[in-house]
Amino acid sequence: MSAIFIRAVFDGDLMVRLIPIDDTDSVASVAEAIAHQAVGTMVFPQDRPIGVWHDENLLDPKDTVGAVGIAPMDVLRVAYV
Repeated sequence: MSAIFIRAVFDGDLMVRLIPIDDTDSVASVAEAIAHQAVGTMVFPQDRPIGVWHDENLLDPKDTVGAVGIAPMDVLRVAYV
C-alpha cells in the first residue's frame, strides 16, 4: 500500500488537479475522487458512467492503480463515456 499523487483533468474543466490516491485503489474509486473535485462546480453532472484514460488507454474500472501502471505525477484524463 503506497500513497501517490497524480495529475487529473476532467473533460470540460479548466484545471489540472493534484489528487492523492493509493496504488491499491480501484480505477473506479480514482474516477470518483477526480469527479468529486470537478462535477457540480466546473462540469455539469450527467447520468452516465465516468471513464479514466491513462496514456490514451481507457482503463477498466475494476483494475487497481498498481495493476495498470499508474505512477506518481502521471496525468489521467477523466470524462463521461
